[in-house]
Amino acid sequence: MDARPLSTPGRVALSLVGVVKQYDRVQALRGADLEVRSGELLTILGPSGSGKTTLLKCVAGFEIPEAGTVELGGRDITELAPNRRDIGMVFQNYALFPHMSVTANVGFALRVRRVPRTQIRQRVQAILALVGLEEMGDRLPRQLSGGQQQRVALARALVFNPGLLLLDEPFGALDRKLREQMQLEVRRLQQRLGITTIFVTHDQEEALVISDRIAVMDLGVIEQLGGPRDVYARPVNRFVADFIGESNLLHARVTVAGDAAVLDSGATIALPEIRKPGEEVGLLIRPERLELRPPAPGEDASFAGEVAEVVYLGNTLKYTVRLDLGSTLLVRRPFGQPPVFDVGQRVQARWSADDVHAVRW
Repeated sequence: MDARPLSTPGRVALSLVGVVKQYDRVQALRGADLEVRSGELLTILGPSGSGKTTLLKCVAGFEIPEAGTVELGGRDITELAPNRRDIGMVFQNYALFPHMSVTANVGFALRVRRVPRTQIRQRVQAILALVGLEEMGDRLPRQLSGGQQQRVALARALVFNPGLLLLDEPFGALDRKLREQMQLEVRRLQQRLGITTIFVTHDQEEALVISDRIAVMDLGVIEQLGGPRDVYARPVNRFVADFIGESNLLHARVTVAGDAAVLDSGATIALPEIRKPGEEVGLLIRPERLELRPPAPGEDASFAGEVAEVVYLGNTLKYTVRLDLGSTLLVRRPFGQPPVFDVGQRVQARWSADDVHAVRW
């Protein structure tokens, strides 16, 4: 199976415009707009009930929206049957036929498309080699490990060269080590084939690792769409800031000058950019951007406090610090990097103004 050349950068492969989907009184999608570029891997990320799976079902054809359109390759597929959409899909539970061999499972999509037998054999062998299962064609699914079954499901979704690949929580049933391995394998395969891919997950770390871009969803709305670094370092609002990774999110109001904000505790924090005076904001400081030091005489005591908890995480230590003014901060530091603090020690939290990001509250 030959790798495809990557498509023209910027070309739109999939487009959703104003997609609305409702179940009884629950509006699962509230006018979703989304463009997926040709050849990219875009992740739909959100908590349970955010609408990410409903959006995927509308793309796949398992649900028909009440309003809006879905276009694939410039063709309106909003009400087209799933088997006519040129879409490959991988589910969390693999959905393999238990009585069929690996070869038969992978070739199934070609048989229903009435592809000649000789071509089926060639294409199945090629895709099995691509996913590293060329020696396992005669085995049944129950004779495979979870990771191998996942590769079979992926091969079956790719063997007919679909215009779009959908992955719905594909690694949810795997243990952590295998999950991380499969993330990288799928990413490399997707890049090699240049296939446009939508990946659905609730795992923030997984989304950051695997994606070209991430669409963060909540309550049927796409809150932010951007690259992994953008959604992590510069979230647009309180929900995204709190949902993506660990965060210190402090409520504040921008000062009259617009270049600083006052916390509920009364402490003032400098801002890296001018904001509207009087604006209510959340100040995001990621735990890894904070520094802890022993308190020094004459130093501003606004962010002095006591270490309440220390958690060992292998390569990092996570501190919970209760500030004297009432707030709590999470701090992550590389393990072994001095100074190291114990529970009960007095500390001072410090950071650069560039490490503060203001979001809509």
